[in-house]
Amino acid sequence: VNLRRATAADVSPDGRALVLDLHKTAKRTGRPLYVPLPAAAAAVVARLAAAHPEGPLFRSPEGLEWNRVRLASLVRYYAQRAGLGGRFS
Repeated sequence: VNLRRATAADVSPDGRALVLDLHKTAKRTGRPLYVPLPAAAAAVVARLAAAHPEGPLFRSPEGLEWNRVRLASLVRYYAQRAGLGGRFS
């Protein structure tokens, strides 16, 4: 949920972390959420930040912002492909 809100402005100056001011516990903690990025993830985030300087970094294959319905559909799709039954979230 938090990562779907990440934008290029949330990438730390050194590119090794995401610093999210708006996250699900921001009101309670009063602090930004610091998400350290391993080298491989930092490279992906740098590429996405260059491609999408405005708006969300992480987008669907169609270029749309992730939302609750899209994420649930994706989980359901891969669960079915894996032959798993039941409900997933």
